[in-house]
Formats: sequence, C-alpha cells, structure tokens
Amino acid sequence: MKKALVLSLLLFSNNLAYPEFSFADICFFGYTLESVKDVIQLYDDYDMDPNVAVLFGRLSPEFDKTADALTARGAKSIVMLQDLLFELVTIQEADCRDYGSNLQVEGRIGLKLLDDWQSNLKEFIETRKDYLNSGNVMMLVPVTEPNNSCIPTRQIEEFARYVKSLGVDKPLAISYGMWYQSEENKALPIPRVFPVNIDIFGFYNYAVFDPNDSNNPLNPGGIWESQWNEIKSKLGSKKAVMVINSYCASYTFNMLGWILGCEDRSVNTYAPLTYAWRDWALKEPSVVGILAFGWDFDGSGHNFSGARDLPESIRNAHRSIIDSIDCSYPANE
Repeated sequence: MKKALVLSLLLFSNNLAYPEFSFADICFFGYTLESVKDVIQLYDDYDMDPNVAVLFGRLSPEFDKTADALTARGAKSIVMLQDLLFELVTIQEADCRDYGSNLQVEGRIGLKLLDDWQSNLKEFIETRKDYLNSGNVMMLVPVTEPNNSCIPTRQIEEFARYVKSLGVDKPLAISYGMWYQSEENKALPIPRVFPVNIDIFGFYNYAVFDPNDSNNPLNPGGIWESQWNEIKSKLGSKKAVMVINSYCASYTFNMLGWILGCEDRSVNTYAPLTYAWRDWALKEPSVVGILAFGWDFDGSGHNFSGARDLPESIRNAHRSIIDSIDCSYPANE
C-alpha cells in the first residue's frame, strides 16, 4: 500500500515545508553489505532498513549467508559482480579510448577483465540461480564507474551478453562516475553511446548536491541540468538510478570554499538535500531509484565519514524516505 509523508526540515535557519507525496516506482537503495555482520549492524545497530541493499557477489559462502540475512529482513538486493570479472591494473594497462583521447590519468587506477571471468561468472550464477531469479534480487551490476576505470564499451557488451545467456532474468545495470572536482581531478567523460545490452544506468552525483536549483551554492556551476539532459538523450527508454551525497568527504566542501571538514554543521545540510533528490527523482519518469552509500571510512587516512557515522538528522532523512516508499520497480516483481 502506498504511503505518504509530510516533512518539515530546517535548512540555514529557514523552515522548508515539504508537500505530501505518494511514492511508487522508485526505491531507496542503500548501503553496501559484505557480510552478515554488516547486515546486523545496519538493521539492528543503526536501525536502517532500505528497500534495496547493495550486496557483493563473490565465490564464497559469506555471500549466501549475507543474502539470507537480507532476505529475512524483507529487503531486495542489488548484486555486484565486479569482483568476479575484473582485476586492478595501472591506468596505463587499461584501455581508455572510449572516454577521451587526452586524458589526465595520473593517480588513477584501471580495471581489466580477468582471464577466467567467464568461468567465475558461470559458477557464481549457476550455483545461485534460484536466489538471483527470485523476487529478492532487483538487478545485477557487472561493474561500476567504467568511465573512471577505463573499461571499453565493447567489453561491457561482451559480459552483458554472457550474463544474459546464463538464464538470469534480471535487469543489468552499470553506473558512471560524474562527480566534479578540480579540472585536474574530475570524472572522465561518459561514453558517446551507452551500451545497448545494459538496462539501467546509475550516475554518481557526489558533487552536484541540489539538482533542483542551478543558483544554489550546493550545485557548483549549476551544471546538473545540462548534464541530465545529455544523459536523457542517451537513455532512450532505459532507466536510471541516481547516487547521491550521503557521506562526508572534506574535498566536497572544499569545492564550495567551505573549510569545515566533516563537522555536524556541514553535513547536516545533507538531510534536506536528501529530500531535494527525492523530489527531483519523483519528477523524472526514467528514474527508478536513489542510492545512498553508508561506507565506513574509519582508518582510511582521509577525512571521510559514511552515512552510518553522520549526524542522526541524515539517517532520519533516509529512514523517512524508506518508510514512505512503495518500492514497486520492476512492476512484475
């Protein structure tokens, strides 16, 4: 049954009353899970229960246990296949030709198909086909950010066709990184043409912040509208998932001239911006979900905080959207 939600938030000392919405055909995808411990922490310790969680596909018993724990809590999964397909290489060993000819590649890493990627994928899918074809799995993701790791589109088409040949009746998705930092350290371009054998495309929009207002200081340069129009021209009838700012990295604030680090007064802005992305997604027929990551960056050596470690206001924003959504995509599930 569709639910509705009326939200009132405080942003920059101004009260913003959000109208009542009825949700359908979009889902809140949340948080990466690599073990049963992650599921317990997410659902029991942090009281977060996304409609769909991100589950890493690996040739290990831990995948099955984690999938069972997630299913027991009533959530679907997005199954990431990247670890079965690729190995890390230097950017010089990768093939970046699909993403521009004069690339600034210093400090980047690439991904290269494993020699045994087909056998890895076949073993994983054939031994878990019942789960993968069940209503508990929303989509399979062969790879994320192929533009920033320089995976040729022809290879994406190759493994997409192979996955579909193995009898898994689920949409395939990939995601492109589109964050905008300095000129030297921005995302590589998305390809001129999207792979035809991919059904859903995700877009990481870490530095866009507010997609609704090109004059908002949290939309650097007001670039999002033009970028989204470019994406829509390539999507056709395909669907999209938007990956939003749901963690704190000091560089995202430095972009805006804010030298505040990951203090509460900075990241509290993410709560109303979460609703801004929700409102935007509801207006776009091609968008089937918004995704937030809850990574734990503790000990990474960077000024990072994942969503689970940010102020309660942000987790409350996520919970409110999760509780109000009738996550009914795909329609036949």
